Amino acid sequence: MSTVFDRFEDDTAVPRGSAGKDGEMRLVFDVDGDGRSFVAEDYARVPFHVGRGMYSDPVHDDVVFVYVQDPTGAAVQGDERTAEVVARDGATAHVTTGSAQKVHTMETSYASDETTLRVGEDAYVEYVPDATILHDGARYASMTDVRVEEGGAAVVSEVVVAGRLAHGETFGFDAYRSRVTASDEDGLLFDDTTEVVNVDHERTALFDGNSVFGDLYVVAPDAETDALRDATAEALPADGVEGATAGATVLPNDAGVVTRFVAEDLRSARETKRTVWDAARRHLLNAPVPPRRR
Repeated sequence: MSTVFDRFEDDTAVPRGSAGKDGEMRLVFDVDGDGRSFVAEDYARVPFHVGRGMYSDPVHDDVVFVYVQDPTGAAVQGDERTAEVVARDGATAHVTTGSAQKVHTMETSYASDETTLRVGEDAYVEYVPDATILHDGARYASMTDVRVEEGGAAVVSEVVVAGRLAHGETFGFDAYRSRVTASDEDGLLFDDTTEVVNVDHERTALFDGNSVFGDLYVVAPDAETDALRDATAEALPADGVEGATAGATVLPNDAGVVTRFVAEDLRSARETKRTVWDAARRHLLNAPVPPRRR
C-alpha cells in the first residue's frame, strides 16, 4: 500500500530494521489452575524491555499487569519495532508503558511500530501505552492489528502530542500515520487510518488550536454495542472534560466503539482517555480502571 512515508525512504541512511534498529517483543498470557492470568511467555529485544507481571487491580486480582519500557529513551530514524501480544482463552491482561514515547527529529527515513493483538475466547486485553511525543521533523507510522475470538474484547488507545509543547513546538513534525484494523473468525471488522502531515490548513480544520489528539478503541464484537456506546458517551461530561473535546461512535460491523478526542494539553487528553476507558471497563469487566503505578 502506497503511503506518504514512501517519499521518506532513503538508501543512503542506515537501512530500516538493521541491527540495533529492529526492536521485537512477544508477550503471551495464559490462565493457571486457579483462574489467575499470568505471563506464560515473554521475549524482548532492544529497544523493548519487559517488566515482570504484577497484580495491581484491587477489584480483579486475577488480571496481570505488564509494563513495557524503552531504555533507549526515544525512537529515531530507521527504527522498526514489532510487538505481539497474545491472550489465550480466558486470560485477562493489561499492557502499558512506564512513560511517554519520544520520536526524534529525522533527516532520512522514518520510525515505525507494528503491534499485533491476538485475543482468545472470552479473553480481555488492555493495550494502553502512554503518549507519543512527536518532535519537530519527526516521521512516525504505527500499525495495530487486533484479532478477537468469540467472547473476546480488547481496549486499544493512542495519545499523540504534536511537539515538545514546553519548548514551543507544535505540529512541526513531518508526518504521522496510525492504522488500526480488527477481525474476528468471520473476517475483517474494520480498517481505520488517521494520517496527518504538516500542512497548515489541516491543523486549522482538524485541531482548532489543540496540540494533543488521540483515540480509544473498544473492540468487543460480542458485547451489546449500543449499551457500550451509551456507557461511553454518558461518562463524558456534557461539555466535555475541561480542555478537551471528544466524541464516541459505533465501529463498523458492530465491532465495538471508538472515541476520538483533541485536547489543549496532555493532562486533559489523559483524563479524557481514562474517563472513556473507565466506562468501557465497568461495562465489560464490572470494575473501574485501577490506580496507575508509575
